[in-house]
Amino acid sequence: MSRYAPSNSSRKSGSISLVFILLFASYTGLLTLPTAAAAESGDLSIQATNSPLEDSWGSSWNPIQFNITISNQGLQSIANRGLKWYVCEGDIETSICKSNYDDRGSFSLPTIYPGSTVDFTAPNAWSPSGDEGTFTIVYAFDLLDQDTSDDTYTFQINLTRSFVDLAVDSTHDPTSILTDLSVYNGQKILNTDTDYTDGDQRLCHSMWNL
Repeated sequence: MSRYAPSNSSRKSGSISLVFILLFASYTGLLTLPTAAAAESGDLSIQATNSPLEDSWGSSWNPIQFNITISNQGLQSIANRGLKWYVCEGDIETSICKSNYDDRGSFSLPTIYPGSTVDFTAPNAWSPSGDEGTFTIVYAFDLLDQDTSDDTYTFQINLTRSFVDLAVDSTHDPTSILTDLSVYNGQKILNTDTDYTDGDQRLCHSMWNL
């Protein structure tokens, strides 16, 4: 009794199909592999913000300088690590603030030796330009290192237009231009609840209680 033998064309077709299946499986496997995050060696830790302080209040008109504390908790010296600050209006999540910020700047970090803790000030300040409300500040390294839990630092501050600095000339003597002043022991004095005139200007007594 004779047996059926598959033709050469059938065997070739099956082999080609198997090759395509293996190639497709390999390609889809590569697509599903998790993407590894770029990492720096060592372990630098953002410990604290020294300026501005967390939940502090400030003037909407004053530039804000950023000063932080960084600790090298690894076993090797770290040089030229990229570190930036981000500013976002409102109470914003860290990842969102980093990708959709209102302003940002960078720190210039020198070599940080193992076991050392140092403070750094960013060379460029942030100017609110009159903006007020709650703002989120994020400090973040450009690349993550071996311990990612301390590579970012996020907090909020509050700004208001009500805080205004007054510049006072301490060398100016208002009694030198006022009339009708009382004199005590040879010194001109300003009396409580008394209004004075300076030419055409009237100075109310409430000013002396500032």
